[in-house]
Amino acid sequence: MKSFLRASVLTDATATDAQSRSGRMLFYSGAMVERYDWLTDTRFMLGFSTDPKQYDLARLNSGSAPVLKDHWASVDNIVGKVTTASVVGGKFYADFTIGSGAEYSGRWGNLKDGRIPKVPLGLRAPVIQARPPEGET
Repeated sequence: MKSFLRASVLTDATATDAQSRSGRMLFYSGAMVERYDWLTDTRFMLGFSTDPKQYDLARLNSGSAPVLKDHWASVDNIVGKVTTASVVGGKFYADFTIGSGAEYSGRWGNLKDGRIPKVPLGLRAPVIQARPPEGET
């Protein structure tokens, strides 16, 4: 049985088209990342599979996956949507749009100007490796 982890990560995001308020985010590069488990008070290194066959990107490609302003998954926090997702060279990307209403202008401006270089992303992914950070046991 595969081991899965629900996680929230910060991803690199860039604004690509001001007229359509669209952008692209790299949501997994294949790199091991340090995480902290508050329940067990332990740090660990975590990595996910970069094999595209391990993932179902259908929801991301359907246009129904929301872009949220923070980690709270509520309708009030939706600021846009993911339009497509792809895997290129073992890296996972998502294209997105931010809402066109006045209430979204500040978020779009901050993203466009680079004041928000990373955005939160929730995911459920097959774990390939979870181990203590180097030098710890």
